Amino acid sequence: MRVSAWVLAAAAFLAVIFFRAAWGYARRRDVVQGGIALLFLPATLLLARELAQLAGLVLPRPLLAVVGALTLLIPYQLLRLANQMRRVPRWVMASAVGLFVLAALPVVFVPPPLPPAMELLFQLGFAFPGAVSAGYQLAEARRRRGSSRVRLAVAAAATGLMTVGIVWSVATWGEQLATPQLMLVAAALGFLVAFMPPVWLRQLWATRAAHTVSLRLSQAPADEPAERIWRRYGAVVCEVAGVDATVVVISRAGILTQVAHAGLADGSLTGAPSDQLDALLGAPQPVSLITRRCRRLPFAERVLHAVPGATYMTAAPLRVPPDEAGALLLVSRRWPLFVEDDVRLLADLGGQAGILAERAHVIAAARAASSAKSDFLANMSHELRTPLNAILGFSDLALTGPTEAGQVTIPVEWVEHIFASGQRLLDLINDVLDLSKVEAGHLELRREPLSMEAAAADALVALRLMLDRKSLTAQLQHDGDVLAYADPKRLRQMIDNLLSNAIKHTPAGGRITVRAHRLRGTAYLTVTDTGPGINHTDQARLFEQFQQVGDPATRQPGTGLGLALTRRLARAHGGDITVHSQPGAGSSFTICLPAVDTATDATDGTPPTNVEAIADHEPERPTR
Repeated sequence: MRVSAWVLAAAAFLAVIFFRAAWGYARRRDVVQGGIALLFLPATLLLARELAQLAGLVLPRPLLAVVGALTLLIPYQLLRLANQMRRVPRWVMASAVGLFVLAALPVVFVPPPLPPAMELLFQLGFAFPGAVSAGYQLAEARRRRGSSRVRLAVAAAATGLMTVGIVWSVATWGEQLATPQLMLVAAALGFLVAFMPPVWLRQLWATRAAHTVSLRLSQAPADEPAERIWRRYGAVVCEVAGVDATVVVISRAGILTQVAHAGLADGSLTGAPSDQLDALLGAPQPVSLITRRCRRLPFAERVLHAVPGATYMTAAPLRVPPDEAGALLLVSRRWPLFVEDDVRLLADLGGQAGILAERAHVIAAARAASSAKSDFLANMSHELRTPLNAILGFSDLALTGPTEAGQVTIPVEWVEHIFASGQRLLDLINDVLDLSKVEAGHLELRREPLSMEAAAADALVALRLMLDRKSLTAQLQHDGDVLAYADPKRLRQMIDNLLSNAIKHTPAGGRITVRAHRLRGTAYLTVTDTGPGINHTDQARLFEQFQQVGDPATRQPGTGLGLALTRRLARAHGGDITVHSQPGAGSSFTICLPAVDTATDATDGTPPTNVEAIADHEPERPTR
């Protein structure tokens, strides 16, 4: 008996899905499209059989019977599809295979019409895997979000309609009722919508996933660190897409950095070359991690080691404003059906996470600046108040002091205290003004060839009183006459800052060593002390303005401007300042400035134009 026009229409809709999926597999070797093509192949063969008979072709009965029996593969293939997304018990899969064989054999070998018992067996062979498949698809849909959730729910409904429609049609085959046939058409349309939705419908469904991600990201506190924002993004993407692991990698200086993840260890994908990610993004998506093609993608193998048992990975390019690029990776141990719609949108939302992470950096920097400003104001107020109190106090004593013949007698010590306090105030104000000039780019340098040794010797003589007060030993070393091209006033200012810091932080009876030397076109002046040393984590903040590092309880008085100003002055000369320190082993600060070629530059007054990189220079290490 021929099938009705309604059944042919349903088969035609399913054949459209088959040809679209087969083309996708042939063009890109897409494993997902290949599975979909295999799913709807029996319906396409059934349509081809009926069209051939309508065209008047006489087909052998065994061929007709085999094609009819293959329709039993549709619910079994749907059950396999559900098993690839969500594990189905083995006994269920084995039962489905057994029912398929038992139901297909009579269709192939017994001429129609089939006895009632065999018809019942056919119905059971279709109903059992179809119903179980619909249930598992619906359960997987409830676990997901966004477009994939809607599409899986539609596919589950279509599977249920098809199962009921086939069983009902076989039970009333002779009556040719319209209702079960219309159910088959509705099921086919449901599969068409689930497996081949139009672009506008995909975008509409994906908005829910976008809303979920945006809502979770917007709930992040304003002060949440950038690392936690990226973790929040990775976790919500993993939840929305229904995958086992999510990774966000960013390319920085040709190396990949793992900034977000869920379902794998920290930093497990950091350090890979960026070209490995480019090769992955250029491969057909999703990428099977269990095929030979994976061996040609080194980054895919890294993912496989990071997520044991993973079988599929979907990658989408990700842009993080203003100019960073990377990728969003969705890794699954099951078939990532319908994930492709959400992954593109979720990758676009990664840019939003990047903006929030940058906001976190800005807020953290602003708070650090505000805290530093508060510390500076507190320190500055103390530094200003101390000499001002001395000036006012000794001035008051002078005004109310003893008189001789109508003249006030003022001890010399009082005048010295007033002068020293005034000088201290002037130094503080000059430091602040100099720092402002350097940052504004208004600092004028009058550079000339200067002896680093002579400048250091003069500074040590000027600071001899401070050295003697703490019984410190100072030693000056040099490798010949080391000439630097620098402004005399600013060079002395830099050396004074380093020596003052060394004296301040070196305990009584300690030693300070100053060494001047030259190496490959750069003049170096290193100040080494035997103080308490500086932690590595604090060294990055040493040269920030208003910063003081170390234990607050043991900090020395100061504004936190000296080293910040010294670095800016050194860089204004085309040089820099470096530090080497370890807790308990003292500290070494090295000023690096353009050296003068004594054969040419010292005579013609021309500043050097090619200063070699100073990063290769190893600063003097402190000795006990």
